[in-house]
Amino acid sequence: MIYIYGLIGLLQLDPNKASPVIHVPNALFPKQIHYFPQSKVTPNSLVFVGTLGKINGPDLAIQSLKLVLKDVPTTTLHFFGDGEPDITRIKNLTKKLMLENNVIFHGFVSDQVLLSQETAKYMIGLAPYTATPGSPRWWADATKTRLYLAAGLPVITTQVPPLGKEIERDGAGIIAKDNPENQAQAILRLLKSKNTYLKMRKNAIKRAKNNTWENTYKQTLDKMGYF
Repeated sequence: MIYIYGLIGLLQLDPNKASPVIHVPNALFPKQIHYFPQSKVTPNSLVFVGTLGKINGPDLAIQSLKLVLKDVPTTTLHFFGDGEPDITRIKNLTKKLMLENNVIFHGFVSDQVLLSQETAKYMIGLAPYTATPGSPRWWADATKTRLYLAAGLPVITTQVPPLGKEIERDGAGIIAKDNPENQAQAILRLLKSKNTYLKMRKNAIKRAKNNTWENTYKQTLDKMGYF
């Protein structure tokens, strides 16, 4: 018997009657699952999509780029996102590190299909969430990583998002510690090894192929006994 203390007193729940917890992961619509041939992908390009708060790691992405450029000076970092005061903060950081020629700000794109198509132009998707105590990113579903995979991009993330472990397990990305040095090493691993990059790209496409809302809900309803 399960006992729960709440505002209405002590409750007794029968485990055989209590509803099970079912994980319903985020997904995408079919039109968002779109990738270009490798020949049309911008060489040595990185992309960061989403909100620009510090816990999401845009500052870390810029700091990592500074180190990457020492080995691959043609690398570019593309941001899709906006909003004050965050956009001013990261633009100031870009200027401070003298990276204006390598960091491109594309602003906020509300059309999710268009955003997916834009994302597919680049090589690597960055999700450098910081290991901030109390951050919701420790347990939230990292939707930007699903967007990257659907666009055919290998993902570089940190130890924070739970989905990162699955992505690394499936060979579609790399988990690196949330510091510029480790993030830069992970980026260079893909930029400097064509075989490694293409293998992870293939795995990213494979993993995202069936990540649609239709499949997500069908699987959930199946677990609930409706199919």
